[in-house]
Amino acid sequence: MEYAIIILIFAAAIAAIWFISYKGGFRHGSGNIERQMKAAEHGDVFAQYELAKKYHEGIGVDKDIRKAFNLYLKAAEHGHVEAQFITATFFDKGCAGIEPNNDEAYKWYLKAASQGHARAQFEVSSDRWGSTISKMQIDGDSISFSSSGSEHVPSKAPYPREKLERLMNQAEDGDVDAQYDLGIRYYSGDGVEKDHAKAVKWFTMAAEQDDAQAQFNLGIMYGRGEGAGKDINTSMQWLRKAAEQGHAEAVSMLSKMSGRK
Repeated sequence: MEYAIIILIFAAAIAAIWFISYKGGFRHGSGNIERQMKAAEHGDVFAQYELAKKYHEGIGVDKDIRKAFNLYLKAAEHGHVEAQFITATFFDKGCAGIEPNNDEAYKWYLKAASQGHARAQFEVSSDRWGSTISKMQIDGDSISFSSSGSEHVPSKAPYPREKLERLMNQAEDGDVDAQYDLGIRYYSGDGVEKDHAKAVKWFTMAAEQDDAQAQFNLGIMYGRGEGAGKDINTSMQWLRKAAEQGHAEAVSMLSKMSGRK
């Protein structure tokens, strides 16, 4: 009995040491933050959102609400539904030097609602918007509440055809950066028609070459059922691959997913 107690105490001590080293390593690991910043600058909507959360909560970086807002806005413009909702709350309540703006708040609530965000749908159904609702129109089209998020509209000017063909040739030849770039473009509709299935294709090619950010993105997409059928097992497989390379968000996501099981 005493031997069993000693083993339990020893195991608890090892677990505590691992936890402290893990939290310290990732919270203060500047390398991971720098990689995420580069991915965000590259247009990675997932990295923009995750980095926004870091600045919002002061995790691994100095808390900076203004930087958080700017990153949430970038992710929102690229179609990230939760970023759209949070951006709406910034404009709704006013924060970080952002003046309350009902038009902007309603616009972002509506965009999030159109992708099936339940809290956003509740917000836009509120009577408090008054005349704002009657005059709002998104991209010239009426918005219905649908979780498909499959609108095929470029969010920016079309990417030049010659450059797109060159990028695709590079990707087909195995250039991991080109594969990753195409994944981001098709995910967010950046210069091309938004197509999550194609995003999955290109992210997969990059992920198979051990690109950790592409692996993380695939984990999120399979978890949400974006571009492929929702598949939690596949989601966790890609998240584990990213986590094994030190991707902090993948580690955190796996921890949360395992906790729900």
